[in-house]
Amino acid sequence: MTADSTKGIPEPDIKAAWDNIRQENFDEAFRQVEDISRDSCDYTESRLILARVAWLQGFNEAAMVILEEAAKDHPDDSRILTELAVLQLNEGQTHKALGTLDKVADFLPEAEITRYAALYSLGEKEQARETLKSLQDKIL
Repeated sequence: MTADSTKGIPEPDIKAAWDNIRQENFDEAFRQVEDISRDSCDYTESRLILARVAWLQGFNEAAMVILEEAAKDHPDDSRILTELAVLQLNEGQTHKALGTLDKVADFLPEAEITRYAALYSLGEKEQARETLKSLQDKIL
């Protein structure tokens, strides 16, 4: 483990992997994180990268499996849960996405806006308005 990783600062492979995703070098991004140990401080970040690579290549179900497994290990990680909820919404799993967003809303108020959109798309306009009001109360 490097000195940087003990401080919670991502090792260069993590940063390089995100850069490769932005440049659409998906195979290289995958290679840089595929072998990161579950014990590594970069494990969660590596799961986000692997899920993003899968998603951007059209493997949505694989991306959701990666994120669901990561969420089991880290149930309070807002990035994992938010990414999972977005995938669920994209796959038309709106009710499932709402359940995921419920988990993240307590510690990430911004997730309420996604919850609002999901409820609104289901035609649950009253619940959507209540969600929006709740967000306004938290922010203001």
